Amino acid sequence: MSRSSAPWSAGAARTTVRGASRAAAGWPRGRDAARARRGASADAGRVASSSDKRADGKPADERRPGVAPARLYIVLTCVPRCTRLAVGSLGTVTLERGWYAYVGSAVRGRRARVARHLAREKPRRWHADHLFAAFPARGAWLVDGAAGECALAAALAALPDAERRPPRFGAGDCRCAGHLVRFGRRPLRRDLAAAA
Repeated sequence: MSRSSAPWSAGAARTTVRGASRAAAGWPRGRDAARARRGASADAGRVASSSDKRADGKPADERRPGVAPARLYIVLTCVPRCTRLAVGSLGTVTLERGWYAYVGSAVRGRRARVARHLAREKPRRWHADHLFAAFPARGAWLVDGAAGECALAAALAALPDAERRPPRFGAGDCRCAGHLVRFGRRPLRRDLAAAA
């Protein structure tokens, strides 16, 4: 089964391939599986940018020359009507009607983090957990090569019809305006790729 370039869905996170286990389907196991997961270039929804080298001109990742460390992701959801939502340390926030792109990062286990955002039941640990519990994720993209989640959120907010809303959402560990970007209409994948 080949992986498509479509965004992740709940079905993409399953551990079976058409009813057979991954091992029975010929998928690599153990250390080879981990290496294959890290090196898969056709990952679900991966958005790559052109900044593949560090400032000194060397590849961003010595193990895979020419590929930036895989750590950022974007999860998209839709809020169908203006809603007030209790969000942990932020208190109650107002989410206007529209599409929201949450920018996150995971130094390790990025796919697991995205799968967590896609899961229906989970403990509410981060701001995003409250958002995706109320409004399930509609898609997710892995982003390689961006400078960081704050810079990627700023680039998304610079797109037409976009703004960071509510303030400080997802930015508990930094000083930026927030990692949640609201769009008046569903953002196109090419717009997300251009921002990355």
